[in-house]
Amino acid sequence: MDSYSLTGDVRDEVMALTNNGQDVEAVLNVHPFHTVHCAQMAKDFPQATFYGSSRHHKKHLK
Repeated sequence: MDSYSLTGDVRDEVMALTNNGQDVEAVLNVHPFHTVHCAQMAKDFPQATFYGSSRHHKKHLK
């Protein structure tokens, strides 16, 4: 998955398709602008491995 703050029906659908998020293995942050979504993605998918720029890790993935 790419970082995006999931809400409402879209979040419900993603969670239904991914065993309540447990099947998400990795989150790919392909550009620095996704930093704004990293904290929510880390909360929704804590078991996932996060890949991205050092900025993502410094700001949200400690």
